[in-house]
Amino acid sequence: RSIAEEQYRAQEQAEIDPISGLLRGDAFRQMYELSLEQQGTREQEGDRSVLVAFDLDKFKDINETIGHAEADKILKQIGETIQSATRAYDFASRIGGDEFVILLNRVGKDTDVLSLIERVALKISKITWRPREGAEPAGITFSVGYTVIPAGDKRFFEATRKEADK
Repeated sequence: RSIAEEQYRAQEQAEIDPISGLLRGDAFRQMYELSLEQQGTREQEGDRSVLVAFDLDKFKDINETIGHAEADKILKQIGETIQSATRAYDFASRIGGDEFVILLNRVGKDTDVLSLIERVALKISKITWRPREGAEPAGITFSVGYTVIPAGDKRFFEATRKEADK
C-alpha cells in the first residue's frame, strides 16, 4: 500500500466507529460545527438543521446478558439502519455506548424529520435478541427526540444534544 492509502485508512479508523460504522463523537462534532457554519444566517425554509437523538433503553443489561460480541451485532444493525436512512449531506454518530445522533441538514418541514424518525424507529423495533437459549425473542426499546437548530445558532454540540435528548 502507498503512504497516502495508509494515511487515509488511519484517518478513517480515527473517524469511524468500527462497531456501528458511523462517525465517532469527535468527527461528528467537527461535522456538526462545519454544517452550522455553512448554514450561515439564512432563515430560508429548507435551510434548517435538526439534531435527532436515539437512546437505547437498558442496553447495558442486554450487553451483560448476551455478551459484548452479540450486543455489538445489534449496534452494527442499528448503525446500518441509521446510515441507510440518511442523505449524503446528513451525518450520524454513535456518541456513547447506547446513544446515536443524526444531524439532518437542509430540512424543510418537521414532517421530513418525523418521517425519518418513523423509518428508523420501525427498523430498530424489528431487531430482536434472545435473553437465553430457547427463550422468546425480545425487542430493542429506545427513546428518541429532536430539536430544530435555528439558522446561525452557534451553540455547542453538547447543549443542542441535551435539548434533543429531553
